[in-house]
Amino acid sequence: MLPMIFGISFLKLTRPFFRKHIVQSITDWEFIFLNSILIAVVSFAYSYIHKKEDITNIFKLTWTQYFCAIILVGITMFTSLAIFKLQEEGIVSTLFLLKAVSALLFIAMGVFIFEEEMNLKKLLGILLVLIGIFLIK
Repeated sequence: MLPMIFGISFLKLTRPFFRKHIVQSITDWEFIFLNSILIAVVSFAYSYIHKKEDITNIFKLTWTQYFCAIILVGITMFTSLAIFKLQEEGIVSTLFLLKAVSALLFIAMGVFIFEEEMNLKKLLGILLVLIGIFLIK
C-alpha cells in the first residue's frame, strides 16, 4: 500500500506544474471549465470502452443527493480558485498547511462523528503533524 500512496502523491505533485503551463494562456475559471469538460469526456469514453461502468444510477439519485452534488461543485470551484491564488503568490508552505489541517480535521471527524477508535499511535501522529506545522511556520 505504501508504494501506491507514494505513487499517487507523486502524480498529485505534478499537477501544479501542468496547471501552471496551461494557465499561461487561459484564466483560472477557464482552466476549471476545461478541466471539468475533459474529465467528463474521458470518464464517458472509459465507461463506453470498458462497458463495465454503469452510469444509469446517476438518474436514480434523490433531489437531496443532487443538491449535495451541486454543493460539492461549489466547494470544489471555491477551493480550487483559492488554491490557485495561493500558488500564484508562491505560498507553497501554505498549501502544505492546508493539507495537514485537512488531515487533522478528517481525523477529528472520524473520531467524533464516525466513532473511530483513537489509539496512542494515532495520537502520536497527530502530535507530529502539529509539530511539523509549527516548525514550517
